[in-house]
Amino acid sequence: ATTIASGKVASDGNYLFFITPQAGGSTITATVTKASNGKTSSASTQVVDDTIVATTINSLTATDIMVSGKGEPNSDIVIKNGATTIASGKVASDGNYLFFITPQAGGSTITATVTKASNGKISTASTKIADDTIAQTTINDLTATSSNVSGTGEPNSDIVIKNGNTTIASGKTASNGSYLFNITPQAAGSTITATITKASNGKVSTASTLIPAALDYSLKANSYKVGTANLTGTYGKNIAKVRLFVNDKLVIQATTSNGTFTFPNIASFITKPTDKVEVVGVDGSYVERARVAVTVTGDPVYDYSLTANDYTLGNATLTGKYGKDVSKVRLWVNNVVVSQATTNADGTYTFDKVPSFVKLATDKVEVVGVNAAYNEVARKTVVTKGSSILDTSLTANSYAKGAANLTGTFGKDISKVRLWVNGAVVQQATTSNGNYTFTNIAKFILNKDDVVQVVGVDAQYNEKNRITVTKTGFDTLDNGLTAPADFTLNKDTAINGTMGTNVANVRLSVNGVIVKQAAKTGNTYSIAGANNYITSTTDVVKIIAVDAQYKEVASKNVTVKADSTVYDYALAVNPYIFGATTITGTYGKDVSAVRLFVNGTVVKTAAVNAGTFTVNGLASITSATDLVEIVAVNASYKEVARVKVQ
Repeated sequence: ATTIASGKVASDGNYLFFITPQAGGSTITATVTKASNGKTSSASTQVVDDTIVATTINSLTATDIMVSGKGEPNSDIVIKNGATTIASGKVASDGNYLFFITPQAGGSTITATVTKASNGKISTASTKIADDTIAQTTINDLTATSSNVSGTGEPNSDIVIKNGNTTIASGKTASNGSYLFNITPQAAGSTITATITKASNGKVSTASTLIPAALDYSLKANSYKVGTANLTGTYGKNIAKVRLFVNDKLVIQATTSNGTFTFPNIASFITKPTDKVEVVGVDGSYVERARVAVTVTGDPVYDYSLTANDYTLGNATLTGKYGKDVSKVRLWVNNVVVSQATTNADGTYTFDKVPSFVKLATDKVEVVGVNAAYNEVARKTVVTKGSSILDTSLTANSYAKGAANLTGTFGKDISKVRLWVNGAVVQQATTSNGNYTFTNIAKFILNKDDVVQVVGVDAQYNEKNRITVTKTGFDTLDNGLTAPADFTLNKDTAINGTMGTNVANVRLSVNGVIVKQAAKTGNTYSIAGANNYITSTTDVVKIIAVDAQYKEVASKNVTVKADSTVYDYALAVNPYIFGATTITGTYGKDVSAVRLFVNGTVVKTAAVNAGTFTVNGLASITSATDLVEIVAVNASYKEVARVKVQ
């Protein structure tokens, strides 16, 4: 169906046209039409398919990660090293191929084989990888006490380890290129050489390492008894400084003399036999060279001292001192912990915002110290002075039915103000300078019998005051409800209406079963997707209103009707020639959208305008044999028409 040339026959009856080469097996037809009488005459021939482009493969080295060459376009190709496939795929439409490969060993023969699908012809080319490389040999550092030597090099190759001219080990590298041999320790100052020879090409790679002179980083610490003044021990000649760590913290540096060290006056650092005590030696560059644990004996000594200064009611802070083994300091008021102090390195602590916790002269105020395990280790009673400072007053203005806000005042010792309705907290007020406001609360207070209270709590959320709010305008209940008289199948999708102020929720009932609850905005409601539940003209449909206690207060019946509308779902497609850039046609007025399907898959939505549609950009149609269809959908995105494109 594809035109590859056109024109006129010459006056001598001959014709000749230039064409692009056609695929083997194709049938080429020439059709001549005589203008004077409209008569046509045709002849055809089949393109012989008995050739294949010669395959080539570019040269490779042992480090190449790509293989490339040329061959029959659009044909299957397999790349092998001997009998092992290392890549496969297709030759590009321009006859080139390129594949990523792992580097292949020198001496390997790499073969590219292309098979032409249309005639089964095969073309092969190969190249041999030059074997002229060897992996770089490495040797790991050694010391005068090392009993083995290791490193890496050319896999599966002979290796000799020498000290000068003396062989101290030999063998083969492993298949992964690593090697490891046991050796007798070699003298400091010796140069140890590893030499690997690759059998396939005779290449040699060598690496060496120098054994450094032995350094004395020895370190020994004597045991220590809790309460003793000093800790002593010995250190090697290459240790420059000796330091004491207690519980992973550096606390002191030792005095040193002729290989012995002393840490003086350390009883304040090590107070328990469970303390982690370590002596660390560093070299002249302060690099750690040795670390030894110190054995600690004796009974623990804890500093759990705790003091509290007198507190005057109304002061912002409470202060005192604590011992070094006290981990946290906490404030207790009337047997309840209310705050944790800020502690300082000098052994002092501070509690802030104390007036929010201590308000009465009769309050029981205590300071408690805990250790690192949060066990109480000290408790001190705080002497309080001055007069009580508590103000828990609370007022509420009356609330009119349907009003958005409720306001009032609160005392300075009220921390939060909350609204309770029928025994449940429903909102926390915004507060400012002794005034509070509850906003958008009409949805909470709906009925005459609702119990409305305002509650004040302190900073610990303890209730300090509760008052009942006076309500007005609740003698008449508004249970109004509207709903559409009928619902049309296959046309209507939602049910909308209005509701009274006493209606808390609106529900959809189908055949006696509640199937969905409406979304509400102000005094309106909407039941979206009602068509998913109402499916038959025999369905019994009701809209039901309930109050805040879920009691039915109103209902409306909705009649289900069949859709009698005659829809215009016409769809026509203009002829399409493979390769054209658009598909056009017309559609009926009740068609909502027009879509392009290729081989059963939707690929594009058409541009529509006043009954005509256009599909642009047809890259998804890649063959004249593709199944191409135009599909029309209605406003509910349901298919209403489908036409196959010829």
